[in-house]
Amino acid sequence: MGQRNGGGRLSGRVTIVMYHYVRDLARSAFPRIKGLTVDGFRHQLDYIGRFYDVVRMEDLAAAAAGDADLPANALLLTFDDGFIDHYETVTPMLEARGWQGSFFPCTLPLAEDRVLDVHKIHFVLASVDDPRRLLGELREMLREESAGVGGGVHLPKVEEVHRYDEESVTTFKRLLQRELPRIQRSGLVDRFFRRYVTEDESGFVEELYASSGQLAEMRARGMYIGCHGHAHVWFDRLTADELDGELLRSLTFLAHAGLGGEPWVICYPYGGYHEELAPVMRRHGCAVGLLASPEIADLASDAPLALPRLDTNDLPQRPATEANAWTRRVLEGT
Repeated sequence: MGQRNGGGRLSGRVTIVMYHYVRDLARSAFPRIKGLTVDGFRHQLDYIGRFYDVVRMEDLAAAAAGDADLPANALLLTFDDGFIDHYETVTPMLEARGWQGSFFPCTLPLAEDRVLDVHKIHFVLASVDDPRRLLGELREMLREESAGVGGGVHLPKVEEVHRYDEESVTTFKRLLQRELPRIQRSGLVDRFFRRYVTEDESGFVEELYASSGQLAEMRARGMYIGCHGHAHVWFDRLTADELDGELLRSLTFLAHAGLGGEPWVICYPYGGYHEELAPVMRRHGCAVGLLASPEIADLASDAPLALPRLDTNDLPQRPATEANAWTRRVLEGT
C-alpha cells in the first residue's frame, strides 16, 4: 500500500492511471516514441506515494461489486499492451514499494509472433521527423492500389482531436486504425513498418513485448494480469459476434498460459466501448471495464464496465511537485 493520506475516510472514488511505454527514451533505438522516461516514472511514483493510497485490482473489483470500500484517496496503476518495459522496468520499481500494478497484454503477439498494427504505427511515427510526410505517402500508396480500378483517391475525414497528439499524427493513426476499409489497413501498415522500422517482425516482437513466461513471473510476484483483447481492435466497431470471438481468443490464450483468473478485468483497446457491448462482457464474466476517458472513477455513478482513467501525463512527473488539479479534487473530496 502507498501512504494513506485520507485520514481513514472511505470512498467509492478511485483515480485510475493509464501507462504504456516506460523506458530510457534517450538511449533507446526510438527516442521519439511517446512514452514515459524511467526518471519521470520514478518521480511520478514518488508523487503518488505522497498523496494517494495505491490499491490492488482485487480491491477495486470488490468495491465495484459492492463488497468493499476504498480509501478516499485510492489510486490504481494500470499498464496497457504488455510491453517488455513492464517486466524489465516497471515491475521491479513497483515491487520495491510494495505496490501492485495491473497489466493488460494483447494476446496476438504472444500467440502469433506478430507486432500489433497499433504499435507498428507508433514506431513508424517515431521514425520520421514530420508526420505530414507520412500522410503524403499514404495517399500515394492508395493511388497505386487504385490504379486500373478507376476513380480518385479519397482520404476519409478525421474529425477527432487528441489531447496529446498533433492533428497530422491523429489523422495518420485513425486512418490506419479504423477509417480506411479493414481489408486495406493491415497491408498499408505492413508497408510502412517494413519501410521505416524493420523487416524482421519476429525479432521486433521479442524486443517489444513481455513473453508469456515473463507475464507469469510478474503475476507470481504479485502483479495483476488482465485482458486487453486479442488484436487491439476497437470493440465499439465490432458486432456482438465479432466481440465474442475476440474475447474468446484472448481469454482462452490467457487461461492456457496460466495467466487467467478471477476477477477478470478488461481494458478496452483505444477506450472503445458503448453500452450495447455490456451484455457480451457480462456473459463472459467480466467484473470491471476500463476506458481511456480522463476522469476520476466514481463507483456510485460510473458503471463498473465503464470506469474512466487518467493518462500518466495528467499527473506530475517531476520531483517534489505540489498537488495538481486532479489531486486537489481527491484531497478536497470534490
